[in-house]
Amino acid sequence: MLREIVKTNYKDNYQLIETSLKKAAFIAIDAEFSGLVSHSKLKNSLFDSAAERYLKLKCSIEQFTIFQFGLSIFHYDRDSNKYVADVYSFHTFPCSFGPVDNRFLCQASSWEFLRAHKFNFNKVAYEGVPFLSNDQEHEIRRQLKDETMFANVERSLSYQDEDVLQAQCSRVSQWLPTAPVDDSIYINIGDSEYCLRYFLHKEIRSKFKDVWTFQLPSKIQVQKLKREEIRKAKELEGDRLDLELIDSITGFAKIFKLLVALKKPLIGHNLLLDLMILYNQMYQQLPSTYKVFKKELNALFPSIMDTKFISYRVKDILRNQDCWSDNRLDTLYMFLNSARGKALASFSPAIEVTDKGGASCSVENVESHLHEAAWDAFMSGHCFIRMAHYLAIRRLGEGALPRPMSRVEHVAAMTEFRNCVNIIRGSVSHMNIGGPEPPSNRPRLLYVVRLDNNSINLSQVAAMLAPHSSGSVDVKAHTRISALVAVPNQNSARSIIKAFVKDREYNVVNYFYPLHSSVATFLWGGLIFSGSFIVTAALVMHIRKSN
Repeated sequence: MLREIVKTNYKDNYQLIETSLKKAAFIAIDAEFSGLVSHSKLKNSLFDSAAERYLKLKCSIEQFTIFQFGLSIFHYDRDSNKYVADVYSFHTFPCSFGPVDNRFLCQASSWEFLRAHKFNFNKVAYEGVPFLSNDQEHEIRRQLKDETMFANVERSLSYQDEDVLQAQCSRVSQWLPTAPVDDSIYINIGDSEYCLRYFLHKEIRSKFKDVWTFQLPSKIQVQKLKREEIRKAKELEGDRLDLELIDSITGFAKIFKLLVALKKPLIGHNLLLDLMILYNQMYQQLPSTYKVFKKELNALFPSIMDTKFISYRVKDILRNQDCWSDNRLDTLYMFLNSARGKALASFSPAIEVTDKGGASCSVENVESHLHEAAWDAFMSGHCFIRMAHYLAIRRLGEGALPRPMSRVEHVAAMTEFRNCVNIIRGSVSHMNIGGPEPPSNRPRLLYVVRLDNNSINLSQVAAMLAPHSSGSVDVKAHTRISALVAVPNQNSARSIIKAFVKDREYNVVNYFYPLHSSVATFLWGGLIFSGSFIVTAALVMHIRKSN
């Protein structure tokens, strides 16, 4: 069962979620955003290094927001050899309060994608759980402490709430002059936003020095008191009102803080974007360099597992066996949840979803809920368990008797993949968040030059080479008549070179820096010129001597 979390039930469910997280074996996540790429120049390229890809993604991520966050919390029962997942779907929307007023882009193609998967945009807009970053929370705390928050009232309340605020202050002003000490009136607030309740308390206390306000379950009591009694009430309350406000508007960021504090293994499928947007929206602005980002992300989450990256490595081990056709999450999940997937290793654990109310979805038909963040998170965790169990059994060695494996053994089997985060279409296959960068696994660049000395057309080159590659190629200018080409694999490189061996218009070879770099071209040209000049001068001297 899936529990759907919105702002009206977030507080009631928080304790349940906190308890589940603390007992978790590991936690799987997924997120849906308002967009992915903010400019066409920021698209993924086979030329991108890990640092270059980070900077590209940073430019985009900083302009989008989280709409939905999926949390699948896995617990293990060794006695029954079973994992049970608590699955939560959070609809989220940025908080607007005082100095905080987030702006974000919406990308039409991303919205069309979400709409095609029945995404509920109204639930985000009307019921989204608010959130603040650490930096935003600190600024609000500072203004509350300095008592400068009221300068931003007009940016913190809707027009309707402003009308309520003014109407209630007018009501108190009419009642107060003739009211005896200890008399009270009550303001019914029902389930109104906490921000309105907060400002009702603050505005009434500020405008009327002979009253104090008390929060009751669904109303505010305004009581006329003597000055000494007001002072005592103020001392008794302390900063509780401010703390309750912060707690209310921090919202989903409290879940992020829990994930950071608990340091449990964090699982996701192709989760680089998820990690970056979490960092930017819940923690602080993304660092200006990849090096700093890696260091700080590793401090927040020291054990990250990317099932997309792991699936490539496990597929290499299973090379001679029938396995998944591609590494998309739904394909991987359907295989690993099938009889063949479960049979990869003996004693593969059962995987279930907690049956505790909410939206029903059996393990067998989860794939029909693809791109719902919560179920994508569950599928990622499910795939992690199946692959971890296969590797754990494999680690026992030949001749060892298979047996049920513990959750510790499952996580330990994935140690070599820890903090390796998949990169889509880059010069490297992954980022190593916890250590040195991996070497490139891509073939050498290709060097394409026009033989007729005409200017090269990059789009034309890409279209010309694409039919000879098993995947798309990327092309960038090198000189006026030449270009560099990045290809996805060695087979593509060999196929392209072979196809253009006898071409009369283009020469295509492996790129060799000493020969093909723009600096080398200039130097070779200089050497040729110098050599010609020396030969000419020698001939002139020889002729003179002969005469």
